[in-house]
Amino acid sequence: MTITMKVTEENVLVVRRSLFDELGAFHGLNFEPQKYLDAFLSRGNNFFLPRPEAEINPAYKQIIPYALIAFQNKVAHYVRGKRSRRTAPGRERLNWDRRSYE
Repeated sequence: MTITMKVTEENVLVVRRSLFDELGAFHGLNFEPQKYLDAFLSRGNNFFLPRPEAEINPAYKQIIPYALIAFQNKVAHYVRGKRSRRTAPGRERLNWDRRSYE
C-alpha cells in the first residue's frame, strides 16, 4: 500500500523591494526598526508569496525578523540553517555568546 501526501508550498511574508529601497536598504543590524515596521506592516504593503518565487525574484524582499537578547553579559543570537539536536533541519537555533559586553 502506498500513501501519497500532497506537500503544500510554503508561503513567506514579503514587501516590494522598491519600498525597502525607498526607506533605506541596509544589510545587517539596523537601529531604526520602527521606521521599517510602520511601513512594512501597513495594510497593503505586505503579502505572502510562495518561497521559491520570493527567494529568486529581486522585486521582493522577505521579512525575516530577528532580535538580540542580552542578559548578564551574554548575547543570544541565531544560528541559521544548521542542524542541532534540539532543532529540525533548516530551523534556527538560539545560541548564547558568553563573551563580556560591558
